[in-house]
Amino acid sequence: MIGTWWIQFRRSVGRLVSGQSLQWRLAALTGASVAISVLLVGATGFMITRWSLFDQLDRDLTRTAGQAANVLSSDMDNLDALTPEALGSSGSLLSVMSANGTLQQPSSQSIDIPSDSAEIAIARLQADTHERTVDINGTEYRAVTVPFSVTTERGVQYYSVTYARPTETVRDTLGSLWVVMLITGSLGILATTLTALWAARAVLAPVRRLSTAVTNVTQTDQLNPIRIYGRDDLGVLTQSFNTMLKSLQQSLSLIHISEPTRPRL
Repeated sequence: MIGTWWIQFRRSVGRLVSGQSLQWRLAALTGASVAISVLLVGATGFMITRWSLFDQLDRDLTRTAGQAANVLSSDMDNLDALTPEALGSSGSLLSVMSANGTLQQPSSQSIDIPSDSAEIAIARLQADTHERTVDINGTEYRAVTVPFSVTTERGVQYYSVTYARPTETVRDTLGSLWVVMLITGSLGILATTLTALWAARAVLAPVRRLSTAVTNVTQTDQLNPIRIYGRDDLGVLTQSFNTMLKSLQQSLSLIHISEPTRPRL
């Protein structure tokens, strides 16, 4: 099935390309090559930038979650003081999970962060961190969970704190980057194609002159030599054609000389 589709695709492309002039074919192939290169480079750059932005966001979230954990490790009553303004980012969310599965959050916070089994595991093991993307009421958040412990008169209690922040800023940056890459890439492909079209026209000018000369010979029988503009392959071809014209002219001259003169009646 795939082989048949590929054969049909190649035939369609072949018919499309063969119906165009060599000049347009060179420009189209150049533009297609540049388009593929721009697509690969752009996609790679976009993915690297996306990874870098989310990695930076995760580091910021981990640092803020660690600061919140340090505050809570001294006294769990400080949980209500950890407002978004105190954490340095409006719209951020915070929740605390105990090792036995009890979930707490600041009293001023009306939005809940969806719980995850990793939060309990981190609280119990007191090791590692966990990053995830969650959807809360139609808004995408990036959340990071880190462990902490609280020492009381009854012993040590283990918790994990989850800090979440909207990804709107990162998404807006990636959206702007995508638009810029799309515009610059399209302009680059267009400029390259036009440049290739101009270059192909200049390069193929000797071929057009040679073609015009051949047409002139076949239509007028005038064996005029063609001017040679260079010493490249086309110049060599033109020289060979001039040699052929010279030989043909000499042959015609010999034929005219050898023809007998008919007597007048």
